[in-house]
Amino acid sequence: MSRTLFNIQPLLPAIARGACILTPNSRLRNKLLTAWHQQQSSDCSSWQGPQVFSVDEWLSEHYQKLLDSAALPAPFALLTTFAAQQLWLNIIQASPEGAELVNPLKLANDAHNAWQTLQRWQIDPLQLQSLCDERQWQYDSPFAQWAHSFHEALQQRQLCTREDVQTQLLQHWGSAGKPPTEELILLGFDDVTPLQRALFRAAATTVTELPANDPQRQPQCVAVAPYASSDDELRAAALWCEQILLQDPDATIGVIAPNLGQIRSSAERIFSEVLEPHYALPETPRYTLPFNFSAGIPLGDTALINDALALLRLNHQEMETPQLQQLLSSPFWLAGEQLSLSLPLLQRLQRHQRNSLRIGKLRQWVHKTSITEEADEPLLSALPQWQALDQALQDFESLRRQFGREHLPSVWLDLFRQQLHLLGWPGQRRPDSNEYQQMSQWLQLLDSYCQLDALQQPVSCSRALELLNQLVGQTHYQAQTPETPIQVLGILEGAGLNFSHVWMLGLSQNQWPPAPTPNPLLPLPLQRHYHMPHADADRELHYARAILDNYRHGTGQWVISYARFDEDRPQHPSPLLQPLDTGGTPRPALPEADSLFNNGWQAYQQTLATRQRLQWLNIGSAPAVSAAEKPLIRGGSQIFRNQALLPQAAFLIHRLQADAPALLARGFSPIDRGQILHDALSRLWTQWQTLAVLAALTDSERQQQINDALEPIIRRYQQREPEVFGDQYCLLERQRQQRLIDQWLLQELERPDFTVVANEELLEVEFAGLSLRLRLDRMDQLSNGELLVIDYKTGSPKPRQWGGERPEEPQLPLYCLCYSADIAAIVFVQINANEIAIMGLGELSQPHPGINTPAQSDKLGLPAEWEAVRDHWRRHLTALAEEFLQGETPPDLSQAQAGRYYEHLLPILRWNEQEEIVAGYYQQQPGNRRQQQTGNGEGSQS
Repeated sequence: MSRTLFNIQPLLPAIARGACILTPNSRLRNKLLTAWHQQQSSDCSSWQGPQVFSVDEWLSEHYQKLLDSAALPAPFALLTTFAAQQLWLNIIQASPEGAELVNPLKLANDAHNAWQTLQRWQIDPLQLQSLCDERQWQYDSPFAQWAHSFHEALQQRQLCTREDVQTQLLQHWGSAGKPPTEELILLGFDDVTPLQRALFRAAATTVTELPANDPQRQPQCVAVAPYASSDDELRAAALWCEQILLQDPDATIGVIAPNLGQIRSSAERIFSEVLEPHYALPETPRYTLPFNFSAGIPLGDTALINDALALLRLNHQEMETPQLQQLLSSPFWLAGEQLSLSLPLLQRLQRHQRNSLRIGKLRQWVHKTSITEEADEPLLSALPQWQALDQALQDFESLRRQFGREHLPSVWLDLFRQQLHLLGWPGQRRPDSNEYQQMSQWLQLLDSYCQLDALQQPVSCSRALELLNQLVGQTHYQAQTPETPIQVLGILEGAGLNFSHVWMLGLSQNQWPPAPTPNPLLPLPLQRHYHMPHADADRELHYARAILDNYRHGTGQWVISYARFDEDRPQHPSPLLQPLDTGGTPRPALPEADSLFNNGWQAYQQTLATRQRLQWLNIGSAPAVSAAEKPLIRGGSQIFRNQALLPQAAFLIHRLQADAPALLARGFSPIDRGQILHDALSRLWTQWQTLAVLAALTDSERQQQINDALEPIIRRYQQREPEVFGDQYCLLERQRQQRLIDQWLLQELERPDFTVVANEELLEVEFAGLSLRLRLDRMDQLSNGELLVIDYKTGSPKPRQWGGERPEEPQLPLYCLCYSADIAAIVFVQINANEIAIMGLGELSQPHPGINTPAQSDKLGLPAEWEAVRDHWRRHLTALAEEFLQGETPPDLSQAQAGRYYEHLLPILRWNEQEEIVAGYYQQQPGNRRQQQTGNGEGSQS
């Protein structure tokens, strides 16, 4: 028979007498019943259940009996805690003080707690001001006025609080003459409010308070252990649990943390690493861990419910881009569960430059895709799915518009349910155990949400959704798990349980005793006078000592630990631990310090490394480009640039479509600004054609024509995103661009006479086996017939990027080689706020500002003659094309700036792991001599 967490023997006589036993929480009640049923099952095949209730369950049952018997003259509906908070919030926001509050919801919670506390201490909240005046306690809080408003709102809506229920029960039992129960046992109550004490006395002839644990029991072993950090504490506790269970599989272990809610995620991660190291591996199906947490997680943090709320946020006008990306990856609705839908949308979002997206634009994307007639085969085959998604999104929006502006929350809930159904939530696949429990709790939560109707306040759709989000955030999800030997509990949840071993975490002087936190809305003298919760240090000290005594009497081995440092702040043990660490009892065996750094997770990783041969791939080469793949390759001159800088990047970007996400911008992005400048100059030179026309303009005429060219270009951006591009912002951008263009045109006037013969011209050519689409910014013909190619740059270009065996800026050299006529020079035109400059290379028959001959540019690594330069480019650009087509991807990391250009590829390139990867490769192949890795394509990677 396995051990239970409660010693039922002292209660057997009371249960036999039919006594009613109350516990402060459901956990202690459940453990008591488990112990009772286990004890009975050893002797009987059937038995009558005992009268054991948690105090909340007991109150609800008796109140329901009164309602069923019509014993109350005018029963009111019970107000839920969440609805009460919203009622307080409405009252506070409507008050004169509410307009100045930054966080009124926090104050609403404080107000609700203040009201509850006063009622529990049998103080009429409406007489608070009179009591303070009588006791001469200074009190100037607006709470007294808010309390009157709250009481009036309850009366008008015929609502009552849980404390009102207790008061009604007290009055009914007091007037009935005979209590409903003969004997009442209060088990494990550390703190009984005056209202509860009066209620218990009225409810039974005999009331007995019993500790949950035997006061005579003392731990056999006690230890106080310091650790360097909170994580080390958790890891030591997990290793200790592992040791105990290896020695005694029937042990019952409690890991107690006063701040469990704050450290829950760290605790789950560390306990999983130590006790279930394979749990985190992707191929491991999800299962119930062999330890139980009393602290749940917000229901809204679970994937299923989080995605439901995200789908409902499609009712808003826009959604943040990261949230939308996460939603499109969700398996719980139409788009996310089908890669043919989610991947194109994710790629479209990746190119989106804003940190949010208008939902109307998302519907537009889906609609345009669903009616396309020209597309590649994967898209055409998925058209039915796109059409279904388009219809669902259109119906989603149409349904919202049908519901009008304001309704009660239950009406909006009907909309939300229909919308989730339209979008296919929760998906087609069968839910696992956790998801099924989350769905069940979600349905219960929706019933609670409908109780907001009791406030009789219609709200807008956005407010209704905000309320739903708040309720989900306040509702905690705790997976139902079978009995486990390890219980990770908060300080109150573990009190009263009987463990063979207990480890208490985090008992530093900052945590224990806890600092007093009196309610800011109640007079401090009142709270201290009546010993209300968290009122002062004396009460917290008494509470902390009582809790420690409770655990002392409930375990055989007791370990108490604390962290010596909280980040950079040194910590000391709680003063309450000094009497415990006197050496009077044996110390339990604790994990050695070295074992904290050699935990189960690391051991599991080592086992994988030694027992499984990893697959090693040579990343110095990829499959050659096939004839079928070649027409699908896009990228133009960027193929040559990426192959020159980092061949692996060229393979990933142009063959695997590992494109970089667009850089987010609040307004005009650098790309937008560059495009505006290009478009404006194209308009101007299309109009002017020759330098002579420009020279004939006066300053005011030139500036006016620049403004006229910019105005429709910028207006196009404004029309596309009016919420981003306001009038004043666009005016400032037009003025900035006008100044830059005018400065450049003044330099143009210093050039030799020319005619613009090509402007934003598209070239479709084939070079070295690659089909290229090259766009020419501009080509000028000088008066002597010589041609030069111009490329506008808003960054900081360098002519040296044309040089060497692997040109980093191959765009102009490719123009030079692919254009039908002979090009005499290539030119970078730098146009930005720092500098306006011409930087060129060529061989002209007349001097030209900023253009040097090859002989004058000896630092570029190019021949001294122009024809030789062209041959050099042809030879080396052809070599780069052949490298790319043959799949040559040497991991050449010699370019210092490569990391700046390819940061988005870091997770797949794994540059920071290269030394470890190479070392691991040669360790597993001892027969191979380790070769020095160079840029020759001989790298390997797992």
